[in-house]
Amino acid sequence: MVLGRLKGNTGAHLSPPSGRLRTQAPRRITNKDRSRAVELYTSGLSLNAVAKELGVSRYVVTAAVEQAGVEFRDRYDHVAKGKEKP
Repeated sequence: MVLGRLKGNTGAHLSPPSGRLRTQAPRRITNKDRSRAVELYTSGLSLNAVAKELGVSRYVVTAAVEQAGVEFRDRYDHVAKGKEKP
């Protein structure tokens, strides 16, 4: 193993890269939370803001909104409000 050889040669303790550490298991979303996610998103909150509000990931919120058949807003819609899209 490369890390073992490096540790032996340098005396430094090296650990393998682990990426992000998960602090807790992802929370399962209830049907009530799905409805709330859609409600918050359609009221104007971003996917990230809805996720933070409900304590779930943005991906869970995206799936809930998509399953409800809601059309996603343009990512920069807040900047282009009142302007016609080409």
